[in-house]
Amino acid sequence: MGEPTPVRLLADYLIPAVRSSGPLQPNPAAVARLDERIAKAARPPAAVFSSFPGDPSVSGRTYRFAENPIGLRSCSLRFLEGDEARFTLSFDDRPALELAVGLGGLYRITPDVQWFGPLEVGAPIGARGGWKPGRVFTVGVQPLGMADELQFTLNFQGSLAILTLSLSTDHHEMVMIGES
Repeated sequence: MGEPTPVRLLADYLIPAVRSSGPLQPNPAAVARLDERIAKAARPPAAVFSSFPGDPSVSGRTYRFAENPIGLRSCSLRFLEGDEARFTLSFDDRPALELAVGLGGLYRITPDVQWFGPLEVGAPIGARGGWKPGRVFTVGVQPLGMADELQFTLNFQGSLAILTLSLSTDHHEMVMIGES
């Protein structure tokens, strides 16, 4: 008979194991919970950040960083009309990377990103951002297919941008100071 194939195993064991001998009994409570979860999934997500333009003077300014372990040379944030911004990052030996950023907590997708800093990505990247109290803007960068969201928190102080970089699942942070 030879080695069992996945199709043969599926047909011989899995399908018979999940077949019912009769119809399921009505379960109105389970149907109500399912309907509630479907309705919740259909609603747009609540805004995580404020899309209020906290400090429009930072729009378009480039902040340059001293040498650092991830090779980030500069970043800039440019606000567009509506609920979108652009976050541009320049790393050592790479062309600048411009990411679309959704405001108000919703992601915007930049398709076909081949690299992100020292990482080879080869996939789209989603990014969302918004203002926090003070002159603080946060950008969450999520390479599709990766578990962690990378957080860029920019605290603008005059000609300086204090950048805190962290992963959503990690408590370690990297802080860099950029100057425009």
